[in-house]
Amino acid sequence: MKNIFLIATTFLVVAVLNAQDYEARYQASNESGNHYTNSKKSHDVEGKKSEGHEEGWALEGGINPMFGQATFNDKWVGGGTSDISGGVTILSVFNYKKEKLIFDNEILADYGIARDSRDGRIIHKTNDKLEVNSLLGLRIKELTSVYYSMFFNFKTQFDKGYKYKEDEFGDEYKIETSHILSPADIKVGPGMLWKKSEHFFLNISPAAGRLTIVDKDFTRVDLHDEEAMEHYEHHKYFGVEANKASLFEFGATLRFFSKFEIMKDLSVSNSIELYSNYLEAPQNVDVNYNMSLMMMIGKHLSTSFVFESIYDDDAIGGLQIREGFGLGVNYEF
Repeated sequence: MKNIFLIATTFLVVAVLNAQDYEARYQASNESGNHYTNSKKSHDVEGKKSEGHEEGWALEGGINPMFGQATFNDKWVGGGTSDISGGVTILSVFNYKKEKLIFDNEILADYGIARDSRDGRIIHKTNDKLEVNSLLGLRIKELTSVYYSMFFNFKTQFDKGYKYKEDEFGDEYKIETSHILSPADIKVGPGMLWKKSEHFFLNISPAAGRLTIVDKDFTRVDLHDEEAMEHYEHHKYFGVEANKASLFEFGATLRFFSKFEIMKDLSVSNSIELYSNYLEAPQNVDVNYNMSLMMMIGKHLSTSFVFESIYDDDAIGGLQIREGFGLGVNYEF
């Protein structure tokens, strides 16, 4: 865990330096009249100018369907499995600003599936996420980027999740391991926000509450079965005690986000979230890192590469990694 925390900290320092470099280029482009708009359409609702900043609501978002496909005929000696995959990502951002007050909101919905051509009935889920982020800030001084803040984060999934196994005859079967609101992760707390721009901020909360909600079907254990109780104690479902439906934690959290343009039509975004539970094993810091690299091809086509890594002691004692690459069609609103 110490190595993971060291890697996360190192990445954070590098990302900050990269984002600071972006900020310098961002300011220079503003001075020359070239405003980088994050490749999104933004609309002001009842907006007005004040001290060089637009006030009111600013809305933006996009829908990005992604497709992938691989085919091998029966003569292909190198091996391989034909499959078809698809998914869609929907991002909606609605931010409010007035004088010293900011209120930033983001809703992310991401879902993807793949069908194995060996058996058209087998469809595997490749991605499944529903996340809501809200950040309320009150600027401390007139000419700084520092705010008192209150954050809210909610995460769950849309569909059922399965663990795939094989029986003694080699046939694949699946065991349900999760579904919508099981788990559901809620974090909230006060803190301090440093926000240089819409694409570069750092929020730290030293007093953050965290609630994990699960379906009791996944934690049900016979209290009179000592062997089953002992097994569950070493394999808790997202850290929740046997026959319980929730787990409360209290600790500190940090969230950093940056997005910058590497070159024309090629942008990269990085976000990292760290959480330490004061109440139990505070040295086991939960890490959630996301990286997205997107290249625009014309106005409506794009290719993207996403990488996500998670370390959560309550979920599994190891590093979870997910990556994906695909061709997509963009619709912005």
